[in-house]
Amino acid sequence: HYKGDSVGIINTDRWRNIDETSVKNALQSGPLLLDNGTIHPVFSRRSKNQYTRSGIGILNNTEVVFAISKKKVNFYTFAKLFDKKLGCKSALYLDGVICEMYLPELNMTRTRRSFASIISITKKSD
Repeated sequence: HYKGDSVGIINTDRWRNIDETSVKNALQSGPLLLDNGTIHPVFSRRSKNQYTRSGIGILNNTEVVFAISKKKVNFYTFAKLFDKKLGCKSALYLDGVICEMYLPELNMTRTRRSFASIISITKKSD
């Protein structure tokens, strides 16, 4: 969970119409899991394409939630997590087979020595 400036997840078509000078940070990934509360139409409940999944969802315009599956799931099941369990309207798939999270408070501390990308949320000192 992170509270900060306005956040959003948009598809590629909407990105083309954004004034890039108004963007502080951006990340390209995909596929889009949820778009305005709708699960991506190509995802199938019965898909056998199952892997560990990680993603980010938007709770409101200032709060995000990161999730990683504990077991192998398909895209449909992972999208349902963001939709029904977490209450997100938009969600983006980040990574699969090599995804990990470093969260010592949840005893998730095993990490690889190399990464394709890293997203870090830190607290400001008082």
